[in-house]
Amino acid sequence: EGSSGAAFAVTRCGADELAASGACVPMSGSTWLLTTHMPEGTRVFEIDLHPGGRCTSHDPNDTTPDDDEWAIESKGLRFWFNQRYVVYEAELDGPRAMHGITHNVTDLSWSWSAVRVR
Repeated sequence: EGSSGAAFAVTRCGADELAASGACVPMSGSTWLLTTHMPEGTRVFEIDLHPGGRCTSHDPNDTTPDDDEWAIESKGLRFWFNQRYVVYEAELDGPRAMHGITHNVTDLSWSWSAVRVR
C-alpha cells in the first residue's frame, strides 16, 4: 500500500570514495584542476587529495598550504584552504568532474568546477 514497487540500488563506497554514476570513485591520491569564478576574475589551479584528509592546494594565493584539508560529506566533498579561510563545497558530476560553491570568512561566495587530471 503506497509503494510504487520501484527499486533502486544504493552504492556503498569506502571511506575515501564517493558514489558517482553508480560506481565508487576513489578520491584519495587524486589530482583535480579547479577553475574558480571569483568576483575578481577566473583563476585555475590544481589540488592534490592525500590520504587522511590532507590536501595540497597549488593556488598561488594559498599562503598556508600545509594546513589544507578535505573530507567526504553526505552529498559530496569539502575542501578547506588557508587556515579554513575558505571552504569549497563539491558535488561530483561523474568520476572525472565536479562543481560547487565556495564561501570565505568574509561571506563572499563564488562558483567553481574541476576536472580530474590524475
